[in-house]
Amino acid sequence: MVQKTFYKRVLIPAGIVMLLMILSINVYNISPVISINHPGLSRMISNISALLMLISMWFGAFIAHPLAYRAGASMKERVLGGLTIPLVWSAKMV
Repeated sequence: MVQKTFYKRVLIPAGIVMLLMILSINVYNISPVISINHPGLSRMISNISALLMLISMWFGAFIAHPLAYRAGASMKERVLGGLTIPLVWSAKMV
């Protein structure tokens, strides 16, 4: 059996969660612009994107770790994939 590359074992699973996080952050930041014409729609979009943003931040390691495991990552690589999401969030906040 051929082992997958580091990119496919670690970076793709972490990237999926980070993509969700980046998308939901941007939608959350854009939702006040929609409130000028559609306040109810804006509030709904804001709440859904905030929920997805918090799920991706808080539970990102719980999502990335099993994805990396299924891709054939070792334990060290799974931990690295799980830690990537909080580290990216912390770097964003600095």
